[in-house]
Amino acid sequence: MREAIHDHNKLHPDISMSLNNPGGVYERMSMLDNALEKYEQTLEIYQVIYWHDKPHPDIARSLSSLGVLYHKMGELDKALEKHGESLDIRRGIHGQCEPHSDTAISLCNIEIVHHVQKNLNHAAQFWGTES
Repeated sequence: MREAIHDHNKLHPDISMSLNNPGGVYERMSMLDNALEKYEQTLEIYQVIYWHDKPHPDIARSLSSLGVLYHKMGELDKALEKHGESLDIRRGIHGQCEPHSDTAISLCNIEIVHHVQKNLNHAAQFWGTES
């Protein structure tokens, strides 16, 4: 339907959301490979639409979704990579040291993966709380 509205323009943000939403359903149904496919398609569209501009929150959000999904799939290194990319974009949008809820989400996601990896020293170092 959205493709018909947007003249079959597959590079429209609405089309990207039409892929992302089923990805979330697949994720909740534990059909993680299907979710991965939809989330990757969503990210690809957002990157084509927005990457030439300044950092965009839709790209950061897509990377974060992929990070959470990789975590669920047990691919923790890939999860950290995606969460780190999301954090970089969010800091580019909101500032390196400025507090923002999106930046906090990325930081928490990274800490959660480090905790699961039993890499507590890195998590403490990341947060600046090492003793």
